Amino acid sequence: LVAVGPVTVTLATSRVWLADNLAYEAGEWSYTFTPKGKSEQRIGGKYVTTWVRQADGGWKIKSDLAVPGT
Repeated sequence: LVAVGPVTVTLATSRVWLADNLAYEAGEWSYTFTPKGKSEQRIGGKYVTTWVRQADGGWKIKSDLAVPGT
């Protein structure tokens, strides 16, 4: 286990589209952190999240996927 101190998480949604009772969200994610004794590091990529509309009108995440190779 490596101590990294504070981690900044960023999500940037670029597109949302609806199909029946499903919503699809696409965007980019990143984590920025500084391991002890090293310079700031950033990892990130793209994601797609699928949401399902609930009977009460709210939304619940069905799947949340990172896109490989991004």
